[in-house]
Amino acid sequence: MSELTSKFTYEYYILTALKKGENLETRDKDYVAAGTVNWVSQASFLPEIISVSVGQKSDLNETIDYSEHLTIHLLSENHKEYVQKFGSKSTIEDG
Repeated sequence: MSELTSKFTYEYYILTALKKGENLETRDKDYVAAGTVNWVSQASFLPEIISVSVGQKSDLNETIDYSEHLTIHLLSENHKEYVQKFGSKSTIEDG
């Protein structure tokens, strides 16, 4: 088990994805999405592959498709309040 995957627990994580608008042909603004996930697992050792469960019809899944990248944020005990903030429907506002 790697140092990274040894930190995975059966709790919540924040997952984020971004696709810059300047890299898109059909829109000016960035695609940005974030949400909570509670299933992250190591799928293989060599190469090291991580699997994540994301709702198929979610904005987060759509943004991951566009960006082809994502970030998993591991939360410490001091940051558990973020689970509720990122786990509810929200909008992104300029500024």
